[in-house]
Amino acid sequence: MWQQRCLKTTISIMLVFSCGIANLAFSAPQTHIGASSYSISGQSSLILSAEMDAKGPLGDDGRRHPAKTKWDLQWRFKQTEINAQCGVDSVQVSLGITHIKPV
Repeated sequence: MWQQRCLKTTISIMLVFSCGIANLAFSAPQTHIGASSYSISGQSSLILSAEMDAKGPLGDDGRRHPAKTKWDLQWRFKQTEINAQCGVDSVQVSLGITHIKPV
């Protein structure tokens, strides 16, 4: 699945640069940053580590981890034709980040 995303990303980037970026209008990037936490308690590093192993967020591998960062990067661009050549008229970028950690 991630290979398909990488391929789509690469193709999109190549398209943007192959069509030219003259007179390109960039809008301000939209960012959405969030954080969440889970509670752990203990009097030693061994106990705290065991708490994180038991309560930490599930990773894509199905295992629990002490913390996790999720991100979502999206972009949109509008194409235009200038003098019978393709071009990019505007670009919008959106980035969402969420971090999950113990407290």
